[in-house]
Amino acid sequence: MTTNPKYLDFLGKTDTKKISINVEEKLLKMVDDLAELTEANRTVVISIILEQGIPNFVQFLSKGWNELGKAGKGDAKKVKELQEKLVLIKKKWNL
Repeated sequence: MTTNPKYLDFLGKTDTKKISINVEEKLLKMVDDLAELTEANRTVVISIILEQGIPNFVQFLSKGWNELGKAGKGDAKKVKELQEKLVLIKKKWNL
């Protein structure tokens, strides 16, 4: 368990896991600029971006798969399967 920086107080104490990712240099510079602006660090900014971006990404997937299903494009069975799995993820994570 670790205590989050003040910007993540709403999460309370959470388990964290260190990861390694490849990020475009331009995006990382934007993150660093935001970190400097908010007097946070890179990790805090990336965490907030992930937290805020996941619901939007889920909505993007849902909308796209619904449109594919309505248009009859792609493998209908696969699209339906993906939609069902996404519903389970939304329920699991309360999205």
